[in-house]
Amino acid sequence: MSKPKATRNACIMSILLGLLAMVMVPEAAFAESSGEDSGQLTRTDSGTLDSLQAEGKLPDTINPSIPDDATLISKDIAVTRAGEIKDVKTGAEVWDTRSVGSAEVQPDPLAKTNGRRFIPVSVKDVKNHTEQKDVQSVRNAAVKREAVERAHNSNYFQRGAFAGETAGTGAHVLPASLPNSSYGAFWGSSSNGSPAFYQADGQLFAQQAKGVIDVSEWQGDIDWQTAKNHGVEGAIIRIGFGWGNRLDYKAQRNINECKRLGIPFGIYLYSYAQNSYEGAAEGRGTVDMLQRAGVQPGDLSYPVYYDLEFWAIQGVGAAPRSPQVNQGMVNNWFSQLMTSGYQNLAVYSYTSYLYSALNTPDIHAKTTWVASYGPRPGFRFPNNQRCWQYSDAGRIPGIGGLVDLNAMGNLTFVDDLSIVWIMREEDIAVGAAVNSAPSNLEYRWQAYDIDKQSWHSITDWTGANWAGWRTGLGNYWLHIEVRNSYTHASIGTRTICFRYVPGYTAMTGTFAGWTKQGVLLGISSNNAGAQYHMKIYDYNAKQWIKDYSGQWATWNPKPGSYWTHYEVYTSDGRLADTRTYAFKV
Repeated sequence: MSKPKATRNACIMSILLGLLAMVMVPEAAFAESSGEDSGQLTRTDSGTLDSLQAEGKLPDTINPSIPDDATLISKDIAVTRAGEIKDVKTGAEVWDTRSVGSAEVQPDPLAKTNGRRFIPVSVKDVKNHTEQKDVQSVRNAAVKREAVERAHNSNYFQRGAFAGETAGTGAHVLPASLPNSSYGAFWGSSSNGSPAFYQADGQLFAQQAKGVIDVSEWQGDIDWQTAKNHGVEGAIIRIGFGWGNRLDYKAQRNINECKRLGIPFGIYLYSYAQNSYEGAAEGRGTVDMLQRAGVQPGDLSYPVYYDLEFWAIQGVGAAPRSPQVNQGMVNNWFSQLMTSGYQNLAVYSYTSYLYSALNTPDIHAKTTWVASYGPRPGFRFPNNQRCWQYSDAGRIPGIGGLVDLNAMGNLTFVDDLSIVWIMREEDIAVGAAVNSAPSNLEYRWQAYDIDKQSWHSITDWTGANWAGWRTGLGNYWLHIEVRNSYTHASIGTRTICFRYVPGYTAMTGTFAGWTKQGVLLGISSNNAGAQYHMKIYDYNAKQWIKDYSGQWATWNPKPGSYWTHYEVYTSDGRLADTRTYAFKV
């Protein structure tokens, strides 16, 4: 006999909560800097350190000659305050140009970690963290992390497995487009039914959320169709790094495939700038690479991101630690792209860097994409739009090796598809505004006449998001459909009730007065090309008795009660305005 549904769901939830409990960790509070050059990264949260350690990214030992105020930029490399680049184990200087570059070479920033993201951390934080955990606890953490990843990729976490179950705050645990976080953050749905991503404590991070990956040449040739079929809803593609360098080897292919398959995408450039002049150089270089790759502003569903992280190059030095210097770099980079027509721009970084070297209100206001591998992002997003890079260890069919996972969406609900209109002289122009969608869109407009109970087409599928709507005065349902012009995948639909008036053609005056010849009737409008009709209704006979065309007419009535009725039509004969008055003879 099968278990009752409630008992079965309770058992499943107990398994889920047990797995999550193994990896839930407290997050340290972030101490904000004053905005001056503190010379030290803000303390890294324990969740990120646990993640780095569980993945084997932290060194087992650190050479005593490495000072506490040095910064780890990979498992094997540390940078001192003086800008010396040291081997973590031996303490010797590192000269491998592939990893740390030279005065003539800006290295691929992912080369030193074999393509994996690495959030720089202070040596002091690593030492303190390591002292609190013995080798066996690290091994246990890795085993637990692997178990949770298996569970997150199993049917326990697929659509419908927890339909109706809720987290502590009422967040529905529903299917994930991408795997959930190993530290408890999870995919679900918001109160309005849109896909959502939640922190481990059940607090909403974003609704209208999409599963987005960020990629570079280190992911090789991605099978984008397979990745799309397995939950990838968007991509952020590396275009390059620094300035005066090559394009990412796979940037062009990734861009072309996203365009071909209708996958929304954005772009990022890793910064090697040390001052505002170099920030401008990187801005000009970014524009050049975008244009060479055939990326127009309208192609971008997501921003072009300025990737600001701590780095070091042998013979050059390290990334600036002063918020004021970084602010100047950001200003100049943004200026170069905006001048070239790229208006959708943002900053990417990680939490500890944002609260130290990037700690200015303006940089924070520009930051919409943050890396943090723990139960919560730890950054107070000032904007509604936000993107959390919650894992660097995702596995997606169609992608060889590991890939970064992101949840992108809005804190408060945003209407993705809205209808606007403009009154013209004899008709109405209707338009559609679409948020967070690619530029390759098609639109189809229809109207349902409520009085006549019939549909008619305004436009068939077209690439123009505006259309002229010409019909008669009346009540309608106005319906818009939007789809991807390449794949014909639906982007959205919207229907609104609409009282149609043919443009701003309107009656400006009427006249009814006695003359020697009878009653003179007159009508005027604001449209020089308008057509006019005047009608007389005999109230006692209950019928229309006169119908005049033109602006003036003479009527010879008999004694009785009447209605005088005035109509204005557009130049092509569509009713635009009416008025009716009682008339006693």
